[in-house]
Amino acid sequence: MKGELPQNIGYSLAVVGPRRPTRCGRRLSYDIAHALTQNGLKIVNGGFGDVDTCAHRGALDAGGRTVVIMGCGLSILYPASNQQLFEKIVTSGTLISEYSMTMPPFGSNVPRRNRLISGLTLGTIVVE
Repeated sequence: MKGELPQNIGYSLAVVGPRRPTRCGRRLSYDIAHALTQNGLKIVNGGFGDVDTCAHRGALDAGGRTVVIMGCGLSILYPASNQQLFEKIVTSGTLISEYSMTMPPFGSNVPRRNRLISGLTLGTIVVE
């Protein structure tokens, strides 16, 4: 784990979607996460893809805390395009992985990662 696990992590929702959503999907994920965060909920997802990225940005812009469950080791910030976002999340949220520090982001890691996301949250919002 990097960062600090937010208090009341049980009051969180996952906001997830496809890797390449529509422009509307990106905006919707941001807006949903922003509104949920303003109402005291935390946002949790895998930090991969545009919907995940937009949801984390929405939560952070609302002054909230957010959690990324990584599908790789914590020494590998994947995708690399989210490196600055992950660094910001560490200061106001958490990066979590159950994998060794150097585990690459294999597709076979995703179901295990998703198990943790669903276990930490009250529910999941899927944005297309």
